[in-house]
Amino acid sequence: CHTKFGLAHPHRRVGHDFRDAPPNFRVVHLPFCRRRCFYCDFPIQVVGERASSVDAAAERYVALLLREMAASPAGDPVQSPLTSLYFGGGTPSLTPPRLLSRVISKVRERYGLADGAECTLEMDPGTFDDDKLLRFVDAGVNRISLGVQAFDQEVLSAAGRAHGVRDVEAALEVLFKRSEFAHLSVSIDLISGLPHQSRASWLDSLRRAAASGAHHVSVYDLQVEQGTAFDRWYAAGSLPLPTDELAAQMFCDASSVLGGAGFDHYEVSSYARPGHRSRHNRAYWKNAPFWGFGLGATSHVRTVRMARPRKMREYEAWVGGLESSPRGYDEAQETIGVCEPDGGIEALQTQLMLALRTDEGVNLTELAVIGELGALAAVACREAARELPKEWVETLGCGKQEIVRLKDPHGYLFSNDAISTVLARIDDHMPSVA
Repeated sequence: CHTKFGLAHPHRRVGHDFRDAPPNFRVVHLPFCRRRCFYCDFPIQVVGERASSVDAAAERYVALLLREMAASPAGDPVQSPLTSLYFGGGTPSLTPPRLLSRVISKVRERYGLADGAECTLEMDPGTFDDDKLLRFVDAGVNRISLGVQAFDQEVLSAAGRAHGVRDVEAALEVLFKRSEFAHLSVSIDLISGLPHQSRASWLDSLRRAAASGAHHVSVYDLQVEQGTAFDRWYAAGSLPLPTDELAAQMFCDASSVLGGAGFDHYEVSSYARPGHRSRHNRAYWKNAPFWGFGLGATSHVRTVRMARPRKMREYEAWVGGLESSPRGYDEAQETIGVCEPDGGIEALQTQLMLALRTDEGVNLTELAVIGELGALAAVACREAARELPKEWVETLGCGKQEIVRLKDPHGYLFSNDAISTVLARIDDHMPSVA
């Protein structure tokens, strides 16, 4: 039987034997971009600015995407429809609405969409107008994730973004000026630690995001990934990148400004107004299973994480392999998938690590009653909480429940160190159950 932390599951099953409920979250990768940003290491397809180039690439890709869906196991559209559908990129808003509608229709057919399901489309400023947004909404989109990144022209240019501040302002006007879009939940993405980004510029971006009408803000600290333009040009912590001290201050500024504007800091990178927490984000932080489709996409099905090829030609060949083999999807899971622990200490550590990066924290009362391993882990969590700085962690009594969680902002800021301490204390107790 399953428990909340998977500790009592006796077997690991590979393939699409859905004796438990199938995943009800789904991610679809739409990889088109006008250009590659200087920090980006995502699997994308650069299509330039010409609409005809975008349309031709999208036609070919969507046909391939629908082939992958057809060659993959279907869900249970009636008994277990999707509660979240997320279109990520790339720049999904470059996709012609008629093609996005075709994908959503196929998703409804094979997996179902629950009433009130969250359907998110990542969009970039400068890639849509009123009419295009209306057609996306007609197709079923009800949540927008707008890739603003900064409200500073110099910072946007230094990051290689294809849009400018005027495009951001125009996009926000489209999203919030018409009654047809009043039901949309709108999220804004910001990146801290970008080249030439001062604290004053960052504070201005935070304040403008908070005042924009957005219901959700995701704040990411720049990571200089290997193989990117930034990796070739800059060393971490050196000019024109902000120092580590300034980057830490920027993290705290986000908490102060957005928290002061009524946003809840519900996980380490995300802030939401009441009622607008992202189901997509929360599924990741709960380590929930999810479908994934498209170039470079990762799925998490039956404890197996499987990443699709990152190059278009290899992805097309991979889809062909799914279609030609009687056991295409199962075979792919077995050959390129990575099995995650379906019980025991590793599964527990993963769950604790993820939970501590959210405002829900870890429920020690529930943890202590799920077996000997859970009870020892609860003791270890209490020990770590006493050991860590009081600015980082707190233990709460919620009725009969005991919760340990990281504090905002310093606990989140030093979450890697805090979580390492928790895991070390758990390791200290492991010989007694070896």
